[in-house]
Amino acid sequence: MSNVSSDERIIEFGGFRLDPVERSLVAADGEPIRLTRRLYDTLLFMVERPGRLIEKQALLDAVWKGSVVEENTLSRTVSALRQILGERAGDNRYI
Repeated sequence: MSNVSSDERIIEFGGFRLDPVERSLVAADGEPIRLTRRLYDTLLFMVERPGRLIEKQALLDAVWKGSVVEENTLSRTVSALRQILGERAGDNRYI
């Protein structure tokens, strides 16, 4: 579940703060979390669509912009995000 804070550019979910302008992610404890460009773009794409089923091809088109990408690359990206967010497989709290 996400919401936009009083600072309209910040997206908050589960204690995390995602800033699309600064391209930053901060944990609940205030600690910045470093993400690669692909990890950040994938997270932002998903967070901007809370509660919606995202088609794999739409995500690939948005994040990899026409590059040929193997399906396992997307799986590794999602797995890395789950680990970063402290989500175990099957939790489905964020992803």
